Amino acid sequence: MLSPSQRLIHIPTGRPLQVTKVDADTITMVTLDDVWPHPKTGKPWGGSLWVVEHCSMYQYKVVGDDDPQMCLW
Repeated sequence: MLSPSQRLIHIPTGRPLQVTKVDADTITMVTLDDVWPHPKTGKPWGGSLWVVEHCSMYQYKVVGDDDPQMCLW
């Protein structure tokens, strides 16, 4: 079972994502490869929001923070 703040890799594209919300039917994630610090506040800014159904989770791989694929994010 997925939980918020878990990190994933989208297998077809190799994009890194972080789970933000898990609902009964869907999982909401944000991309990590297009996030940068806001010029004035320094808080993370940008990213794309992905909402996917549970049945499509075969396209994702759960990775840990120490995984080499996540070393840049």
